[in-house]
Amino acid sequence: MGYSFGAGATDGPGIYPFYQGMLEGIPEIDDLIDRLVGVPQWLADCQVPKPVLLPTVVTLVANGYGDNIRCIVTAMANAYSSYITTPEEYEIQRYEGASTVFGQYTINGYISEFVKMAEAMAKGEPVDPGEEPEDLRGLPDPALGPVVTDATEHGLTYGDILVDSLDSYQTGEIAYVTFVSGNPRNNLMTERTFLEVQRQLDDNSWTAEYSDAHWETKYIWLSNCQQRPPFCLFPNITGCNPVNLTDYLCRREQYSNVTIEWDIPNHQQPGIYRLVHYGHANTLNGTVDSYTGISREFQVIQAADHVIRRHSNEYYMATSDGEEKFDEETNLARFLALYL
Repeated sequence: MGYSFGAGATDGPGIYPFYQGMLEGIPEIDDLIDRLVGVPQWLADCQVPKPVLLPTVVTLVANGYGDNIRCIVTAMANAYSSYITTPEEYEIQRYEGASTVFGQYTINGYISEFVKMAEAMAKGEPVDPGEEPEDLRGLPDPALGPVVTDATEHGLTYGDILVDSLDSYQTGEIAYVTFVSGNPRNNLMTERTFLEVQRQLDDNSWTAEYSDAHWETKYIWLSNCQQRPPFCLFPNITGCNPVNLTDYLCRREQYSNVTIEWDIPNHQQPGIYRLVHYGHANTLNGTVDSYTGISREFQVIQAADHVIRRHSNEYYMATSDGEEKFDEETNLARFLALYL
């Protein structure tokens, strides 16, 4: 990873003294990295013009030179290979280029292997799968750090509602509810869901209409520790204060909430609904306990037809059955009555 990796991206800036477009390292930080992990000269040469901040892994293997070079496509942690940029993007070393871990010719290596795989698929020929990577599932990831205690404000508990839903919504609107929550890392809910949009049936029971796997829903987790000042990594270089009370406390506990949003489709069946949050909290007792939060019941009402777009002097509107085109002869009067 290059120095501009530390700068973060436009929508998620990093910390000073890193910035996007860094083509030179900082001697004091280079010295620290060399003492901690070391950057071999051949690796630094391979990454030019990227100044190396964090050496990760070497996954491009060369057997000989010229036509004898063999490319191996793999990834960090056998899963995520970070960014792949063009040589031109790599040259300017913004965040994406600094996060291209295999050097400026990464894309050439991928193309080389993809061409071979595509040709083999077209011809129906087998492809050597190579060596199977080690299965690291279930092992702890020290890079993530420990999950701290999930604290709650006095009088509140996990799953309590901070912001409840309205009494009713029209189709096309967004319903949302905010719950007191625990860290989602306490349980990743694999093959399950952090949320459900439930509809009430005629017998007053509930059925799940949507989960966190649907595009119509959002799960937004916020912690008070996410907005704390960045940890002071290099006080002698940046002049920051290494003693930060908020950062100190966040190493032990955090307060968090989760907001569930449901973008109600135009075609949604009218009825009674509610939003449900499933989570787990790392409690003061040291146990990880499950909890459930349930919003108030609310009504979904079919919205009136409305124009959504105009194309080549033709008007279209959203209805419960999809889109309806306004025809000058049959629908002009209706259009005028609705919108003029």
